[in-house]
Amino acid sequence: MTNDRKAQARMKLYVELRSACLEQLSGKQASSVASQLRSLFLSDAVFRMLNEARRIEEGRAVSGVAWRLTAAGHAVLLATGIRRLVDKDKRAGSLAGIIARLRGGQELLTRRHYVEVGGDPYDYEGEKEKYFRDVIEASVDDTDAVPRGHIDWVHSQYKHKRFDQLSDGEGRDPVQLISLSVLDKLSAALTSDAIRRVTTYTDKVIAHAEHLTDAIELPTYNDIDESLRTLCQVSNFISTAIFYDSDRSQVVATPQYHVTQHLDAPLALSKTLPDLQQFWADYSRERDGWSSAESGYDQQFLVAQPDADDEPKAHAGSF
Repeated sequence: MTNDRKAQARMKLYVELRSACLEQLSGKQASSVASQLRSLFLSDAVFRMLNEARRIEEGRAVSGVAWRLTAAGHAVLLATGIRRLVDKDKRAGSLAGIIARLRGGQELLTRRHYVEVGGDPYDYEGEKEKYFRDVIEASVDDTDAVPRGHIDWVHSQYKHKRFDQLSDGEGRDPVQLISLSVLDKLSAALTSDAIRRVTTYTDKVIAHAEHLTDAIELPTYNDIDESLRTLCQVSNFISTAIFYDSDRSQVVATPQYHVTQHLDAPLALSKTLPDLQQFWADYSRERDGWSSAESGYDQQFLVAQPDADDEPKAHAGSF
């Protein structure tokens, strides 16, 4: 295989790696990092807004059972969502998975690939000189507009400057690689103390009922904030710096509806409360019956099911 064909093959591999990572990062599927982050920020925003209402209306009563469910649901949604985005399993749609993918393909993260992807020239100085020479030599008078054309050397120039910040050493070698230290810093960000507290809580309390011999550090709302900030910054850095792609800074989606609509409506009317009290009693009685001795639930687990005649008979004086 000639050098040109080898270079083309390697560029093809780089484009495939880049496309796969960007799809995993910001694709439309629900498992993409962008989709997961949007869901987390939306859930967090709604909860924080409801909590702000409680702060402003300090003296107003709020349903205790409804608020406990809301608070617990927020904790589970945010903790498990953050845990998913730092999951190191290669099958997971996570930031940690994307970074692992970049590590595995680091030999493809060259300066030439970085600059030339998308059709931009590697030698921006030569293209810049050619562009201005063509403009100067164009036969136009003062009333004519000079066609701008595609000034692709501008992107190439910026890409080289950006790659200087991503690579080790001096000079601009086409085979220069994005430094492993950059990937190390991204990985370190995903293992910060705040994220560690959230993921430990998820693993040991939410996802698994682990018998804890030592108390764990419980995450705080500040830990949630810090974790979400880190996740969106790492995601945006990979998109804009590692792949010179679109900025993903808007993580809170713009709702196509009024987020405060009907917040002033009660969960239930006063006249409905007796019916809800009855519902609670009926619900409790039905569920209690599931494990009562009279239900005969235990028969399904016995080695041999006794015949009806073998059942013990109750005596008049028995309890």
